[in-house]
Amino acid sequence: MDNIRPKAFHLDKDITTCINPDVLREGTLERYGDLHIQTGGKFLPTWHTSYTSQALPFVIPRMVSGPDYLNEQRWRRVYDDAPEVSPTEFMRGFARRVEAQVAHDMTAIPIVRSNWFQYTLQKTGAFLAPYAAKRGEPENNTANEFIEAAKSLFKHLHKGTTGSGKQKMPIAGDTTRLPYANGLTPLERRLAWSMHFMCQNLPGVQQLRQLMGHAQFGARIVYGDCIFITVSPNSQHSALVLRLCRTRRNDPSLSADDGNMTEWLHKIAKKDFPLLEASEKDTHEVMLPDYEVRRVCGAREPLAVVDAYHVTMRLRLARLLGVRMCPNCPRCNDASISKYPCQDKFGSNMMPMGGVLGGVDAFGSATEFQSTNDPHIHGEVHIVCIYQFSTLEEIANEIKKKLLDPKTVFDFNAWLHREEPFNPTRLVVFFFFIIRNVCINLVTLFL
Repeated sequence: MDNIRPKAFHLDKDITTCINPDVLREGTLERYGDLHIQTGGKFLPTWHTSYTSQALPFVIPRMVSGPDYLNEQRWRRVYDDAPEVSPTEFMRGFARRVEAQVAHDMTAIPIVRSNWFQYTLQKTGAFLAPYAAKRGEPENNTANEFIEAAKSLFKHLHKGTTGSGKQKMPIAGDTTRLPYANGLTPLERRLAWSMHFMCQNLPGVQQLRQLMGHAQFGARIVYGDCIFITVSPNSQHSALVLRLCRTRRNDPSLSADDGNMTEWLHKIAKKDFPLLEASEKDTHEVMLPDYEVRRVCGAREPLAVVDAYHVTMRLRLARLLGVRMCPNCPRCNDASISKYPCQDKFGSNMMPMGGVLGGVDAFGSATEFQSTNDPHIHGEVHIVCIYQFSTLEEIANEIKKKLLDPKTVFDFNAWLHREEPFNPTRLVVFFFFIIRNVCINLVTLFL
């Protein structure tokens, strides 16, 4: 039972979890003597190729890495036939670098992504759209008026309201409601709509939820009614996460832990460990390392967690539902990207024999991260059935004509939503183990 502890009841009792990471790094550097750092009053240019190497000297020891920004004289790769690395391509490639200092550093990849986000946001020309003014009419708006309008929008974002009377609601930082704020001037409202339009093409913003809702609503019109599903993979109990860890076997970081942990990390660094299928020695289980080792690997290799999640959703879940799906879905339907689209001429992704739920025309989902930092999905599955496009009146007529037996629908839903455990005895033992650990942790906490 010690190897299958649920992470929801796992308490980190290490004192280092309460210490500032900067203090730990300072103490580490003190062991090597005095470190002299000289700074100046001139800021480094952010949109320069060398900025990434200068901002992350312990992650990139040599100044050889960085993206190529537009309208800039190239710092490296100056030859005409040299490849050009855009900020987007650099961010994607940087996250997949095999060096342990890149994956294990909790600030490196967020810094690169933040830098890319700010560059994309500031270099996009959709924020200040042209006016719809009459020809020949003078334009009196100056830069100061734009600045004052932006300041006013910032105040409305945090203190403004929408609606009137009893329907008045605070905006409370919701940028999707900012264009509807009360008391905006025409210039402020136009800026708010320009920002709203631009944010629809950026990841990690509130406007994406609206696009998700529009896409799912359109799917229900095309593919009919659906059932709602939630799939939450557990990265700390997944052999696929360990298999996708990309640490080099001779990486210096593998020798920095204790003996047992180092031995397991060297095994996980192999390309064929752990096995994803049971071997002849394992009758019904696949041997995995201890829970603590799995927890450390999941924390050190966030890319492995994301890759394992994509494999689970795009391969395993699609196979269970009997749906054709590839890594490029739904863009594979574009002839310029793929010659073999997953949809047929009628817009269906269903395999001939269907899946565990029957025939499924399509399914769509959105990814979000839980409080445990594991990604999971909320999605809609469009099952081929009478409820797909029929109204309740049409279904009632089919029942009256004896063409539809309601009992079959009840039996299907009872099977689909079954919640009985496969082994009630082991479930009772498992809950007893959880309660015991919680009591021990509470007693230890208060004593």
